[in-house]
Amino acid sequence: MRRPLSRQRNKTKTRAANKTEKLARRSDLLQCTKKLFEKFDYARINITDICQLAKLAKGSFYLYFKTKEEAFLSLTQELMEDWNQRVITALDALPQESSASRAAKTYTSTFKDSHQLLRLFSMLHPVLERNVAIERIVEFKKVMKIVQELQSKSWARLYPALTDNDLQLLFGFLSSSILGVWALTNPPPSAREALQQLGQEESILPFEVAFESVMNTFLDGLLQGKLKRK
Repeated sequence: MRRPLSRQRNKTKTRAANKTEKLARRSDLLQCTKKLFEKFDYARINITDICQLAKLAKGSFYLYFKTKEEAFLSLTQELMEDWNQRVITALDALPQESSASRAAKTYTSTFKDSHQLLRLFSMLHPVLERNVAIERIVEFKKVMKIVQELQSKSWARLYPALTDNDLQLLFGFLSSSILGVWALTNPPPSAREALQQLGQEESILPFEVAFESVMNTFLDGLLQGKLKRK
């Protein structure tokens, strides 16, 4: 029999009676989901674990989220919005037309303490956007679009020579690189152990180091191309 991940045995909370309490309950569930995800793989966490940590009856979960995937998708959205604000603040603090290396380093710094979000990004299409109502996925995609639009404004201010097509190219690169570099720098435990046995554990670079390097290379090429066309 599977042991619960949380050892909470406290009396469950009563059902929320008003909008303020409902928002607080939903926030509690997301925070407990986040706490469990900090310690355990997604597959090990179930709805009962989340509810026990939140001191809520299991039935209360379904008042806010229809499935486990929807709860994690909502957590992704919450973390993404926080990260987006860090990106905008960081980019807007840079002088206009900063070097590619400085911009890459600054952008990469926004991922500090954001490994949960990177893990969730890697699960988005294969896991989190399944078993979720289409209306909720559409809502999430709208938020992603807003995030891209806001970040595009910051990039456009930083590098006025970039066209809309350039910005689309930049975002396509960033999206694919975030996922690709995360996968390469975070192999599964079995692969990591195999590399250690072969004495090749040093080939596993930290995400920030690898991502900053590839981003710097791409951004430098993009900006140099703009300069040549002037």
